[in-house]
Amino acid sequence: MRPKIFFIGQNRTATKALTELIRRSGYLGFHYTAGSIVLAKQIKINLINKVEPLRYIDIADSFADMVYHDTDEYIEANVYFKELHRAYPDAYFILNDRPEADWLKSRLAHKNGDYLRRCAESIRHGSVLTQHEVECEWLHHRRSQQGLLAQYFNKEDDRFMVFDICHDDISKLIDFVKDDYDLDRNYWEHVDT
Repeated sequence: MRPKIFFIGQNRTATKALTELIRRSGYLGFHYTAGSIVLAKQIKINLINKVEPLRYIDIADSFADMVYHDTDEYIEANVYFKELHRAYPDAYFILNDRPEADWLKSRLAHKNGDYLRRCAESIRHGSVLTQHEVECEWLHHRRSQQGLLAQYFNKEDDRFMVFDICHDDISKLIDFVKDDYDLDRNYWEHVDT
């Protein structure tokens, strides 16, 4: 069985384009959902129930955009990277990233601002946040996660990499997983969501 690939960057960091690269290269990639199952919710439920994190969704090769929000719940499942690593130590962990200001601008504009509105209603369960408060929450989460990743994975770890979607050539990512995946660089392209 091939090792899994976890794209552990936040949404708006080419999660859809990376999933399409995986899919079009002949592998099964899940983006946000696995059929009707929301990845973030299922991973959280599995961890609460003390079972393997990918139970019911483990048929895929890659997982991206592991976020969920509703009026009473907000989950950024990429924070479970330690649990995923313990359960799948041979997996590839890729921090897909972009410059912070660009990422924030993209998140604010996502779905014509509807994503911002939905997050404002769900982050603090029951109290609606202002745009500034949501931005602060997002930035805090992003910076905290990146700090924890830097502490957890050392620079010599051959199963972790940072992929800057704006500055790195896709060959960096393709070379990183080439022992287990034959990804076709021709399928790397911008995907509107």
